[in-house]
Amino acid sequence: MAPTVAYDSHPIMRLVIRICRENFSSFSGHDRLAVFNEIFQPQLLAMGFANGQIPYFDSLDSQWRDRIRTQRNIDRWETILKDPESMTAEELWAYIWLYDLVRLTADRLGLGEPSTELVKWEGVDFVPQFEIEEEVWQEMMEIRRSNEQTSKRVDLPGEWAGVDGYFNVARPDVPESESEDEDEESDEDQDSEDDEDSGDDE
Repeated sequence: MAPTVAYDSHPIMRLVIRICRENFSSFSGHDRLAVFNEIFQPQLLAMGFANGQIPYFDSLDSQWRDRIRTQRNIDRWETILKDPESMTAEELWAYIWLYDLVRLTADRLGLGEPSTELVKWEGVDFVPQFEIEEEVWQEMMEIRRSNEQTSKRVDLPGEWAGVDGYFNVARPDVPESESEDEDEESDEDQDSEDDEDSGDDE
């Protein structure tokens, strides 16, 4: 028997499908499949897919098409399709990091930038591109402080938890900061050379 994707046991997979559709609309079906397979390879291996790869992107596209076709599917997708502005702090924290996981994976695979940005990064800080209630923002910052942005594990809220209850995400690279550090080192080296050259000739 051919393996099937256990979406009900892994709701986060539907979240990735949503993010690819809403925030990366320039992705082709093959692009969405590449990102999905890259993120969920361990889970897909456990489900019986050879090399942890779904062979065809129609599995993903049919999930998206069917989200509003029957009451059962509507119920399955209800929490997945929540507007970010109405999410709890815990949901929003997980959703932002999952979006960034998709963004980083797409960048690594050379698939391009998001068509609609959920957040913008300014160094190690992010600026949401949508309205967030102050109370939710403060709660989310408390979650961030408790994690100190060093853990690769992000816990998932109950309705998204599935069998795993969390997902792993690498801390985003901050090339701007690295560039600034290199510039500062270069300036220091130049100042040192200038100091050495500033003496009177004998």
